[in-house]
Amino acid sequence: MMQIAAHLRQKFVRLSSALCLTTLGALLLFACDPDVADPSSTSEYGSLHSGANPPVLVGLGGSLIAGMQDGAVYERASANSFMSLMAQQMGITDFEYPEVPDPGAGLSRVRLHGFDAMGNPISTRRTELTPPSNLDLARAYNVLGVPGALLSDMMYEGDFTVHPNPFLAPVARNPAFGASLVAQAAGLQPDVLIIWTGNNDVLLWANTGGDGSGGLSEPTAPEAFDALYNQLLDKVAELMPNTKVIVLNIPDIPTAPFFTTLPWNILPLDAATASQLNAVPAYQTLGISFQAGQNGPVYVNTAATGGIKQATEGDLLLLTLPTDSLAAGWGSAVPIPDRYVLDAAETAIVQAHIDAYNQSISAAVAKHANVSLFDANAVFARINAQGYPMVGSSPLTSAFISGGIFSLDGIHPCSRGYGVVANELLTMINTTYDADLPLVQLPLLPAVYLDDIP
Repeated sequence: MMQIAAHLRQKFVRLSSALCLTTLGALLLFACDPDVADPSSTSEYGSLHSGANPPVLVGLGGSLIAGMQDGAVYERASANSFMSLMAQQMGITDFEYPEVPDPGAGLSRVRLHGFDAMGNPISTRRTELTPPSNLDLARAYNVLGVPGALLSDMMYEGDFTVHPNPFLAPVARNPAFGASLVAQAAGLQPDVLIIWTGNNDVLLWANTGGDGSGGLSEPTAPEAFDALYNQLLDKVAELMPNTKVIVLNIPDIPTAPFFTTLPWNILPLDAATASQLNAVPAYQTLGISFQAGQNGPVYVNTAATGGIKQATEGDLLLLTLPTDSLAAGWGSAVPIPDRYVLDAAETAIVQAHIDAYNQSISAAVAKHANVSLFDANAVFARINAQGYPMVGSSPLTSAFISGGIFSLDGIHPCSRGYGVVANELLTMINTTYDADLPLVQLPLLPAVYLDDIP
């Protein structure tokens, strides 16, 4: 297992810098490892499980299964992943996940240390390479979530240590547990299997502005995705014919705070500077103009005439954009690199792929009697439209930090957001299987961690 740890350190730098994330600031809400169970439930499993012991619960997928938040996997986050919260609510004590000690494992862990006198966040961002402390666990993890994993990685049967995703080897670890992630899930003989995969087949293109630097030169083609998803569920049915399977589809990625927090007209200019820029011949030729006040910045766009374009309302500036560089001329004298902007045409590509992927997921699920679909896309759309109710508080929203759903990376939920996912899944289980499992008490979960690590 020491070889796996060394491999983790050597190859972290090869994962897409698309996972490098920043933070802005707003409201801080935090708590400490509470007992989050709702005491009013009878904890009955209904037709979900009939054994004397609690069911075996396994998760298969990417970083959302792993419980990644703040741009990393770390112990406090993993303990409050929706998988861990569900296990707690289901009375499961034999439940193992990669235990990554603080400061965690991720290319850009974001930490919030407090706020300055103006209310702006004091935060830091740095790479952390801590391996799991339980690499020697003599069985597969219940949480088989691999950050950055593609749909095809669920069935990868090669040498884990040579796979280009450095997160795979620390999670899969030993082929004796199973030659692939799905085989390792089957080896645990789960009563309930949660699958959430396919997001990264478009996200790793979108979160670097579609420039290909995130590990995908283009999103996975819908036809290939369809074939792979059917292959995955067919394999699950073959290896786990008696397992109750719940599949989550893909949320509308461009509505996450990573894409929506920065305004398209982020560039402030005074009248004199705007006049100077309007005199630039190249800008005059391309029809790019500026005014006093807020402006759309100029950015690299290989599809545009002249290779540059001025941002308009349909373009999304990504949370990774170093906004302090605007004062040094980015977006005005110097075009912003393409990796920081998902333009309107690219956003349409992302949304078209998500729609096609979700159609494939629905069709694949319908072929299997023991597989149920959880519409995560609809849940997050509802949150975006009307918020999410929480006792004793105003509704949670998808607003960055202050909303209480998303973590500091703007893509993954925070602990409270994962509690929302857990509660929605538990509600589905209670309805589908006539169970009475307790829901998570959301007010007792952290929204954003205040970190004392320098």
